[in-house]
Amino acid sequence: MQYKLNGVDFPVQPSESRWAAQASLGEDGNGHPIYPELYEFEMHWGVLSPAEWTSIYGFFYLARSTGTMTATIQCFTGTTVDEDATYTGCIVRQPERGNLNAGYILNSQVVISGIRVR
Repeated sequence: MQYKLNGVDFPVQPSESRWAAQASLGEDGNGHPIYPELYEFEMHWGVLSPAEWTSIYGFFYLARSTGTMTATIQCFTGTTVDEDATYTGCIVRQPERGNLNAGYILNSQVVISGIRVR
């Protein structure tokens, strides 16, 4: 699967990705949990070279100036793990850089938020 923002392939595909778990906002009058309407998708990289990190951050820096964007990621309601979907109105948070070890950047991530799956 190729992850994309605004139709452009992410420069380095993540080693792991997942839909973030949602915390309940409370309960309705019948005791049923209420969840947020918008979801988040996390992309993780275990090990990146400095050049790969720079390409991910540069990609974010160029894309963020457009405001909200489209994200092609794993389909939330897909029947297979390789099924993708394009979501509009998404917000990409600044990439989080992990620790530096032996010249490599460990455990970095990018979070895409504001995803409406229905």
